[in-house]
Amino acid sequence: MKPPSTDTEKPTFSETVKECYPDRSDDQVTGILFSYCAQWGRDYRFAEVPVDQNGRSMGYSLSLEDPKFTEYVGWLDEYLLALDAEPETEQIGLCRYVADAEPEDAMFILGKNAALHQFDAEWVEMAIENGMSFEEYYKENEVSFVKYWKSCCEDLPQDEFPLAKFIEDERKFFERVLWEMGQKEKFCPHVRHADAGYRIPLSIALKKEKNKEERINLLKLFYHYYNTYSDK
Repeated sequence: MKPPSTDTEKPTFSETVKECYPDRSDDQVTGILFSYCAQWGRDYRFAEVPVDQNGRSMGYSLSLEDPKFTEYVGWLDEYLLALDAEPETEQIGLCRYVADAEPEDAMFILGKNAALHQFDAEWVEMAIENGMSFEEYYKENEVSFVKYWKSCCEDLPQDEFPLAKFIEDERKFFERVLWEMGQKEKFCPHVRHADAGYRIPLSIALKKEKNKEERINLLKLFYHYYNTYSDK
């Protein structure tokens, strides 16, 4: 039997999250937890956007209260409801968590992930655009990388997360971003919308909601979380 808690014991992070979502199942809480410690990359295969009468992409960089943004998410809602596609390998796990989640939780997971992945990817994108290999990129940023690795190991014995493993993970992330850049150039070179790389998981979440107005609000919630975490 687990001994009773004492005042000096601190709850684990997972216990804290569970307390914040008391009506969620363990699987639903797991998806929320993973949004704090994992990132899922972008899939640009279904990233088309409508254009206005001047040929400009609708909906980009507008206030969530702008009527033109509401028009864009209204179009996006219809597009996502009609979307029927299998997720790319990188997003299979993400889609599984989204399928288990309440729709509003899914918007949190997706909006947060889109913002944090974009922030980390931008540094790699700049290096690639400057013609750098991973080895050159790592060497140029080695001091920062090692400092970050040490911070990751603060609560772990270093043999559980050796530097070599950390470097290999960074190499895989570099290669993932390189692949994403190629996909974006192929399918949607001029699209900059945050939702563009997450159309399949967004579609899975929206199809749980029957009411169109509520689906519009969910898409705005995705952008709310995206904007919130982009500003951090």
